Amino acid sequence: MLVKFTCKDFTDVPMVESAVVHNEELGQLTIFAVNRDMKEALDFEADVRHSRGNSQLKDGRLKSIVRSLRLD
Repeated sequence: MLVKFTCKDFTDVPMVESAVVHNEELGQLTIFAVNRDMKEALDFEADVRHSRGNSQLKDGRLKSIVRSLRLD
């Protein structure tokens, strides 16, 4: 489920922002994920079944929990 929030200037903003970098030379994918929620951890899932190379993930899916941005 995609969790979103609304603020003064924007609507339907994803709570988790992610980006993927593919290093063809090394055959690696690096996934960056940021949780904008200041209090709650959120689930994160990435489907990398169609990426090239050998995936060490079960069925090509990465499942993780992205911690909150709370600094205390």
